[in-house]
Amino acid sequence: MSTSPNSPPGPERPVVAPPSPAEATSALSRRGRAARWSLALAGGALLLLALVHGGGYVAASIAVANSGLKPLYQEAFRALWLGFSLQAAVLAGVLGLAALRPNAVSRAVVGICGLLPILNAALMLRFLGGAFTSALLVATATLVIVGMALQPSRGGAGGRS
Repeated sequence: MSTSPNSPPGPERPVVAPPSPAEATSALSRRGRAARWSLALAGGALLLLALVHGGGYVAASIAVANSGLKPLYQEAFRALWLGFSLQAAVLAGVLGLAALRPNAVSRAVVGICGLLPILNAALMLRFLGGAFTSALLVATATLVIVGMALQPSRGGAGGRS
């Protein structure tokens, strides 16, 4: 269907003015604050998880020592237990840095920090069943993804981060 220059105009569309620079800056700063809070909450949750999980190491180590497992498996269990706690602590540190200094950590790194908890949660759900820790990891990953999506892009290289 073609329209000729003489045909009557269609329904009027309201003209929307672009946001003023102050409004645009305000919207960006709200997004930035929301991103920072989201990443800070995720980092705090992971730090709490690292401390609680790491605090259970002694009891878990004693249980494994009395389990009758071969020494190789006992040591592997201990290494994996501490490795999970350390991974959560390191992720908490990276997310804390991203919350405090958004330009210090790229979106890609923040995204990877969100992938690790969700992958851990999937493994826990598969092998341990539903647990509070799995739900905490899913919530943490969600906060990281939200923070990444709201994180203002850094300048340079075509505006990509």
